[in-house]
Amino acid sequence: MPNSRWPVAANISLLFHEVPLMQRPAAAAREGFSAVEMWWPFASAEPASSEIDELVAAVEAASIPLVALNFAAGDMAAGDRGLLNNPAKTAQLRTSVEIAVLIGERTGCRLFNALYGNRLDDVSNAQQHEQAASNLAYAGRAAGKIGGTILVESLNMAENPRYLLPRPADAAQVVLTAHARGQPNVALLADVYHWAAGGDDPATAVGVYAPLIAHLQVADYPGRHEPGSGGVNFEAIYAELQRHGYRGVVAAEYRPAARTEDGLGWIRCPTLDGVTP
Repeated sequence: MPNSRWPVAANISLLFHEVPLMQRPAAAAREGFSAVEMWWPFASAEPASSEIDELVAAVEAASIPLVALNFAAGDMAAGDRGLLNNPAKTAQLRTSVEIAVLIGERTGCRLFNALYGNRLDDVSNAQQHEQAASNLAYAGRAAGKIGGTILVESLNMAENPRYLLPRPADAAQVVLTAHARGQPNVALLADVYHWAAGGDDPATAVGVYAPLIAHLQVADYPGRHEPGSGGVNFEAIYAELQRHGYRGVVAAEYRPAARTEDGLGWIRCPTLDGVTP
């Protein structure tokens, strides 16, 4: 894998599914990725210290940086999409924040993704947003101790009908509100797949929200497979990133159509290839 304009990270919660999670950092390193990222990798919000040690050891043994890590988001397989807005789950969320920051201290990870949450029927929208703001402030203070940044992202409504931030504008507003409240280390995660699936043109949205973006994830639409497998104009996206001086990571957060290794040709496309940051 050649040098690229931006470091390319493998989301090992989706890529290298052929091997167990703890073997995936090494698999990503063998394929030439610059870094890895992952969703919350534990079964609970408060894993045993041995589980944390195993994760850190796997990353260190692979000699590949962990650049982004999600906080606990509930039972994702059952449809949960984050805990920020849920007063009943605040203790769980904050426990995972402290653990994620600890992992960040040990690995150098400085980006932490906080999924916002699904709409609750028994709590007003205003109360949910205020709870989320309070939890974002807590996470921002915790991450700030190690120079970390909290990421907020939108998820498309077609697949996540109850998620409270369905469009880029919704997530951007949360980021701007955090800034207005004195929390500068909250930023936007630009997820190309969710933006396209929600009806936004990703390149246009990157141009609009570039000053707020601290991290970018790529997957094509439809299908959520490798870039180049669907209809997203990635060249236009990369051109907007370059125009706005993006200095972050391009993270591969897609579901491989077959074996992960067989679908990595997109990284060698002329738009990404050949220029180091």
